Amino acid sequence: MWSDISDLAPFDKHRDQLAPKKITSATLPKDKHGHHVILLVWIIAKTDKAFYQAFDVKFEE
Repeated sequence: MWSDISDLAPFDKHRDQLAPKKITSATLPKDKHGHHVILLVWIIAKTDKAFYQAFDVKFEE
């Protein structure tokens, strides 16, 4: 079985440096006070996949 599998060429190359970072900004609501949770949802286009992050934040009065 394994003899039927040939070596494949790599599909990607390793870069020595990271790609430049992208900075994203958002305006937080001004009418919130106290503890809240911000939920970040990154949906991958044309798929049913997504990544989620939750942030605990405390808005000062």
